[in-house]
Amino acid sequence: MIAIPWFFNMEDQMPLFATIFLVTNLLSAFWVPYSGTLVDKYDRKKVFLCILAISGLLIAALAIWGQWQGGLPIIAVGAAFTVTFLNYNIHYPTLYAFLQEITEKEYYGKLSSYIEVQGQFATITAGAFGAILLEGVLGGSLKIFGVDIPVGWSLEPWQVQDIFLLDAATYLVAFILVAFISYKSLRERSVIVGSVADRFVEGYQYLKANPIIFIFGISSYSVFVTLLLTGFYTMAPYVEHHLGQGAAVYANMDMYYGLGAIISGIAIRWIFRRARLIDSIIILTFMMMSSFIVLFLTKNVVLFFVLTFFQGICNAGVRVLRVGYLFKYVPNEVYGRTSSIFTLTNIAFRVFFLAIFSIPFFAMSSHVGYVMLLMAIFLALTLVVISVFYRKFHKDLVQEI
Repeated sequence: MIAIPWFFNMEDQMPLFATIFLVTNLLSAFWVPYSGTLVDKYDRKKVFLCILAISGLLIAALAIWGQWQGGLPIIAVGAAFTVTFLNYNIHYPTLYAFLQEITEKEYYGKLSSYIEVQGQFATITAGAFGAILLEGVLGGSLKIFGVDIPVGWSLEPWQVQDIFLLDAATYLVAFILVAFISYKSLRERSVIVGSVADRFVEGYQYLKANPIIFIFGISSYSVFVTLLLTGFYTMAPYVEHHLGQGAAVYANMDMYYGLGAIISGIAIRWIFRRARLIDSIIILTFMMMSSFIVLFLTKNVVLFFVLTFFQGICNAGVRVLRVGYLFKYVPNEVYGRTSSIFTLTNIAFRVFFLAIFSIPFFAMSSHVGYVMLLMAIFLALTLVVISVFYRKFHKDLVQEI
């Protein structure tokens, strides 16, 4: 996923990528409600194995086709993005529901931190490999965290089909690891019957009866919305056209983000241990908004890495607090479906902004920085909504996780 946006950017095909991203989100709007019912109906380990097998085989097929053809048409690269993105839509609800199912309630807060730390170690690793594979190792030096490190060997940049083949191998490793997981469920789950629509409505009815959880789940997603839009769509042209830098800076961005997220996963619950949950979310959202304003106003690479680091802190911090709260208050038997509803609102925001990004003004390379300003405005509006709505619910949103 690091390589694909950069590939489209290098091919000067970001408008096409925007269309693929938009279509992928529209497909997600149909896929997410169904995937949420699958998470709640079937054994979560089996769901994991199925999605790993299907996604891995599809990516492997594209990689093998690219090897045979000596390259991949750009639409096939877009297909790999769509497959991976749709996989995300079921992977994370399955992961969270599975962990909630096998963990005692008193450990929910710590668990949400551990998930974040583990996930961001993977992000840093992916960023390091991304820098190597996209840029290569030329002149015997390697850029890690933006610093040239002498290694004494060279490597030509990989083709996108080679990266896909490595990606497919990681799916195989994950499948083997998940297959050997042994666990005991700690939650009683009733047998789910009825159509997909009926099962999805049950999740909606639960949230309708619990408006605090409903609004919290939607509003606390805003930071992730902006990060997803900029990370997948904007950062590649931003690095090239706004900062005037190459693939190494783009890949190292993920490493700084991951480092900030790891620190956040370890320390965020301690930092906000005396704060109300909603106040913690407001502070982190404000920090994220401020980072986008500075990205809009500046063109300094070092500052870019610093801000990416703080964005990692903000997004991971919100997610740790959010997941811990939802683990505690959302019953396991409806967790997948409620996650789907939150994701649908996330998709609606993404489709809205992608439509705006397709306006010729934003499509111009020299105007890519204005996307950052638009994200800051969106977060400012979110802060207003959160602050106003939650005043009457302040006793319910204490920091208990």
